[in-house]
Amino acid sequence: MKDTSASVADVKPIQWLALRWNKLKGIEVSPRAVAVGVAVGIFFGFTPLVGLKTRSPSAWLG
Repeated sequence: MKDTSASVADVKPIQWLALRWNKLKGIEVSPRAVAVGVAVGIFFGFTPLVGLKTRSPSAWLG
């Protein structure tokens, strides 16, 4: 398998995005897992409360 750990500084942005896209396409997960991940990402992306964004991941980790 090709090494896709290159940073943005190593390759052009379009190439970096293509590498990440291909890596994501190779993940074998259920559609439900993808939907939950997208929903959580959108929720935290649109949440304006900085304190909630800081505390929530730390609560899940420990």
